[in-house]
Amino acid sequence: AVINDEDLDTDHIDAKKAFTQADVDRLIYCDAPEGFTVDNLPPHQSKWVLILFKALEGIRQGAFLWHRLCRGAVLKLGGKSWMQEVNLYHHEKIGFRMWVFADDILAGFPPVRLDAYKSWKKEFTSIIRCSLSASISPVLKFTGVQIERYRQIRQIKIHQERYIEQMAEQLKGQITMQDTPHGSSRDERSAFDKILENKSSPPIDRIKLLKLLGKIVWPSTMTRA
Repeated sequence: AVINDEDLDTDHIDAKKAFTQADVDRLIYCDAPEGFTVDNLPPHQSKWVLILFKALEGIRQGAFLWHRLCRGAVLKLGGKSWMQEVNLYHHEKIGFRMWVFADDILAGFPPVRLDAYKSWKKEFTSIIRCSLSASISPVLKFTGVQIERYRQIRQIKIHQERYIEQMAEQLKGQITMQDTPHGSSRDERSAFDKILENKSSPPIDRIKLLKLLGKIVWPSTMTRA
């Protein structure tokens, strides 16, 4: 909405393995990976462990360390953020804006400030490792949400049609694409309404259910009807 309002050009920046870029903030030991122990024993039998110098995906402070690193780079290079939303940044001199969500970064900059933005990005990507750091990649999708822009009339459309299509392709045979939570027939609607009364349907594996819910929750909370 801000990019649309201010008629900014866009750039999609993807940090490489973001959660592993930051240094760890305390002494952490971990088992060596399989095949990398000093005494060639399985990790759970080896008497040797490793000291972490960089964060690993999955450690509890991983997200915090990454955001601290990224935020430090933006502030060092002249960006400012809002107290109530620290992942939204603005660079007053260049006039660009930046949004950070996990390892996904979206920037919007005035077209007349392209060279200044490129110079800033070069410095930023010397601190934060990013893919395609030397080029500008106009945003088409951000955090799984597709963005269609009609710049002449200052309108945007956001949706997750492709996300849902890809989910259906990945889960072919497990889910059915339809416009409602139930099928189109009266019997399917009735079965859906009485789903809690159905004691004869086989139980679903817990892990399988959680994976399905994880995929479904994202579009249902991001772009609700």
